[in-house]
Amino acid sequence: MSQTFGELVSIRRGAVLSSDITAQRFLGERSIEYDDGGVIKFTGYDWIIAKADYMISGVVATPRPGDRIIDSDSNEWELTPIEGTAEVSEQPGGVEWLVMTKKVV
Repeated sequence: MSQTFGELVSIRRGAVLSSDITAQRFLGERSIEYDDGGVIKFTGYDWIIAKADYMISGVVATPRPGDRIIDSDSNEWELTPIEGTAEVSEQPGGVEWLVMTKKVV
């Protein structure tokens, strides 16, 4: 049933790859403003993943920088801190993670 609300992805931490889990993907647009007035705008993807599903080696884990999400097309998205924001936050209600990623190329 949960597959209806997202797509199947895997989580990679180092050499360890998780089983398929369901995640929801959203386009995230961000900008970084510098003291000199310059602005850089870029896009990435934000993912919502149930805390109980975020497992590394069969153990529920907290997402951390460097973890990668592998989507159904085999694209890799790395959890990366964006200047001024955290790469991971807890969703209201405390049962899901919101993770911010950039595509690995």
